Amino acid sequence: MPYSKPFRELKDLVLELELLGMAVPDKSDAESFLRKVGYYRSGGYRYVLREFLPQDDRDPKSRTFRKDTYLAGSSFLHVQQLEKFDSKLREVCLAGLWDFEMRVRAALAHALARRDVFAHTDIRHLDPLEAAKTAGGQTKFAAWEKTYKSAIDDSAQEDFIAHLLVKYGHPLPIWAVVDVLSFGSLPYLYEISQRADRLEVANAFGVTQDRQFGAWLRSMVDFRNYCAHGSRLFNRHFKRDVRVVPGAIDRTLLGHLTSPGYSPSERPLSRLYVYAALLAYFLRSHPSESSWHLTFRTQIRKLPEIRIGTDLLVKPEANMGFPPSWEQRDLWT
Repeated sequence: MPYSKPFRELKDLVLELELLGMAVPDKSDAESFLRKVGYYRSGGYRYVLREFLPQDDRDPKSRTFRKDTYLAGSSFLHVQQLEKFDSKLREVCLAGLWDFEMRVRAALAHALARRDVFAHTDIRHLDPLEAAKTAGGQTKFAAWEKTYKSAIDDSAQEDFIAHLLVKYGHPLPIWAVVDVLSFGSLPYLYEISQRADRLEVANAFGVTQDRQFGAWLRSMVDFRNYCAHGSRLFNRHFKRDVRVVPGAIDRTLLGHLTSPGYSPSERPLSRLYVYAALLAYFLRSHPSESSWHLTFRTQIRKLPEIRIGTDLLVKPEANMGFPPSWEQRDLWT
């Protein structure tokens, strides 16, 4: 089906919202908001205010579940409140992810440097079977070499890299290399490291299975990308389902995520809660400790209370995959 929706000016879009049943108390303010956020992006917050289609008219294949019209009592102020909440939530999550990323870099560099300060350059200091696997027509080790050398080239004007290159030349020690790698490159180095080194890193974050931590590390990269690129976290399905394996974690903190149906939300394994819970677990399990879980809990408590009649329209349990009574869980206290 060809795309047929025409371009409309902001004032016309605001008028259309009113015609579809949404109250707009201040049209000028609404236009200013849409100019900053974008009409399409605001749809992620307007969506929960739209009326449901009759059951027989819903189409899961095209993800069509709601009408274009809005519930009686819906207001553009609700949209603005949700966007403001989500913006701060993204900042909170990004701060925790930056903290986690820094700790992973340090742990990985420390484990490899103990073996050899240039362990990343020599397959003998890595996992030879894993490094020799092919992907995209080349071995994982060959791909890794291109990745870290490119990272060094891109950072050659950084003072600390320029100093090392002038004074010592190539290769650079692992602790300098991990500092210029993108977060997305860390899982590749982790996966081709020797199992003992992978376990050392995983154990530092409370995980007893090295492969499982590697999978979760990729999930944290996804999470960071959503936050860093300004994506909506409220009422979002992430691209990757995250499953918590009972034997890999401390069940006191994360055991509630191993039970089927832990949340009433649709597809909870791809919602915010499971990602945030893993991040909280990693930071709390690390020897350096963290209070990020309390900051996150405080922000979730600020989810706007939007009522249509007597019904509470948005809830962490329904819109972000939280389990009932989540605040009382050991993980968040």
